[in-house]
Amino acid sequence: MIDEDDDADAPAGVSARVPASVAPSQRTADESEYLAILEFLSDGPGRGHENRDKGGFGERWIEVLAEAAGLGCAFERVERSIGELTFTYSRRIGVLKESKITAQVKTTAQHRRDRSGQISYALAASAYNRLVGPSMIPTYLFLVTTSQERDRWVTARDDRDELLHGVYYLSLKDEEETAAERKTVRVPAANRVTPRSLIKLCVDAAYERHAEMGIML
Repeated sequence: MIDEDDDADAPAGVSARVPASVAPSQRTADESEYLAILEFLSDGPGRGHENRDKGGFGERWIEVLAEAAGLGCAFERVERSIGELTFTYSRRIGVLKESKITAQVKTTAQHRRDRSGQISYALAASAYNRLVGPSMIPTYLFLVTTSQERDRWVTARDDRDELLHGVYYLSLKDEEETAAERKTVRVPAANRVTPRSLIKLCVDAAYERHAEMGIML
């Protein structure tokens, strides 16, 4: 049973209740109602949940990739506006029982590739400065690109589901902190975050750690 209160947050003239059965003659009208709900939830000028919703979508997407890779994945809110995911590869490499990387996740619907195949993204100084310089655990920017329209984030096909658009990574360990309010970075579109590349980043971290300890693998 669905409470009458379920309609409280729906747009005017739109019911949030889903009927148990729909007659063929009603389907077109009902589908229009559901699309109206999606439009109501989609980002618009000044809509307060814009960054929260896109950010959550991007984080969950990456968690699915980590699960497919067989990696541990834990979220931590390091600052009010900055969340990080830590990935753990739980197999011994050399003297290390496990290896880790950390990613600061950003999600954007404003993305274009330039002629060199890079995606520009402006980071707040606080976020940028957490990513630059050496770190005990390698830290990356993971940039999730998606659509401005919520109903395009996921497309349900007859035989599969498709996510729009992709996830890309960037290391800023060789860069220096900025005193500017914002800093624009360029993320190579070739740096796709996939289950395979997640594992490779963790393995690379283990090799780098051994090199720092003076151990050759």
